[in-house]
Amino acid sequence: MATIELEAVGSAYRVHATAILRSTPNLTLRTADPRALAYRWDATAQRWQFVGGHLTTGAVTIELRQLGRYALFTDRTAPTVADDGNGRLRVTDAGSGVAEVDVLVGGIPLSGALERDDDGMVFRLTDLVPTDATLDVRAVDRAGNVSTLRLSVAVADLLPTAFQLGQNYPNPFNPETTIPLRVSTVGGPLRLEVFNAAGQRIRTLVDEVLPAGQRSVSWDGRDSDGRFVSSGTYIYRAITDAGVHTRRMTLLR
Repeated sequence: MATIELEAVGSAYRVHATAILRSTPNLTLRTADPRALAYRWDATAQRWQFVGGHLTTGAVTIELRQLGRYALFTDRTAPTVADDGNGRLRVTDAGSGVAEVDVLVGGIPLSGALERDDDGMVFRLTDLVPTDATLDVRAVDRAGNVSTLRLSVAVADLLPTAFQLGQNYPNPFNPETTIPLRVSTVGGPLRLEVFNAAGQRIRTLVDEVLPAGQRSVSWDGRDSDGRFVSSGTYIYRAITDAGVHTRRMTLLR
């Protein structure tokens, strides 16, 4: 079974072992298609997941880290980039999967111009993007297909109308994580704190007045005395003039 973006190249093969593997073997699949790459069947997600591989003349070779069903496919369809409005972009790819998304101004990549939203397929333009400018959002999938969306950005697109506390990433994390937040158009005071599962405050990350825009705050897994805290679930809380916002995060040492 293939997705509408994947075209099968040859047959699928089920790989199994008759003894415990003492090392990571290689799996070589023969093909005459120079764009073919390896995929593994994910029974839980019910789809072929990209593996990739090293392409040589007439073959694709991968490190066999998991047993299961493998096959070669070509993906000739570029990712889809859509403007959801208010500085939000939705990037999807039903084939090999999205590899990278970036913003170009005048053909030059602009570092830090995008941040991932709670939904893994949605990105937000940050306040590093020049306002009243035309920019290109470029998405590349793992097969190397590229799509570009041209946008005209206004100031209002980049300023949130209400405070938003995003989900930290990565999550779970070790040793450091980033907490995204968006301060409303009027700005205002913000206190961002971290609590342990017992409800004890262990660290204050921010306690100041912030201007409007998108921000990110890092936590290095230490308490207010500089000591590393143990593995577990922690709560981070933001207090603003608009109210109290809380989320959970998990530290795995």
